[in-house]
Amino acid sequence: MKTLKLLTGYVLLATLMVSCYADVIIEDNFIEESAYNTDQVLQDYDLWYVDINETRGYGEVPFLQRAFTISFDRGIVYANNNIVGIGKTGGGYGIDVGTYSTLRGIVEIDHDVDGRWALEVYAVNRNTIELYDASTDTSYFLKGYQTNSFDYDMVFYDNINYFI
Repeated sequence: MKTLKLLTGYVLLATLMVSCYADVIIEDNFIEESAYNTDQVLQDYDLWYVDINETRGYGEVPFLQRAFTISFDRGIVYANNNIVGIGKTGGGYGIDVGTYSTLRGIVEIDHDVDGRWALEVYAVNRNTIELYDASTDTSYFLKGYQTNSFDYDMVFYDNINYFI
């Protein structure tokens, strides 16, 4: 009888030990949403006027240095690089100069001529963003406009000192 109680105890203990089982999942696919949607911020305005006079830093991002306006539209980057015909080319957006994708607070631009650039995006105020290039320690300030309210003549007068 004592052997039967001992054997029953071992069976009960073994059953309890085997039945205590837990799955541990090491790799969870966790998708963290951006604090703000970078792509939506870039597409809030049709045109981003590159205010070259507000640029900070001693380096340069070549395609931003040459652009008067830049636009982000569903993965395509457009730019008005030439003052002649500005506002008419590409429906006011300019020409297709590359592609872009967004991450959390970063826009990765693959420019057709100047290659890949990862720029940090900061909202300065409701219609101004800062694009910061860490590799050159340079910031460009872009002011947002809709095409129907953008003053293309202002671009000419604002940049006339570069033509003289």
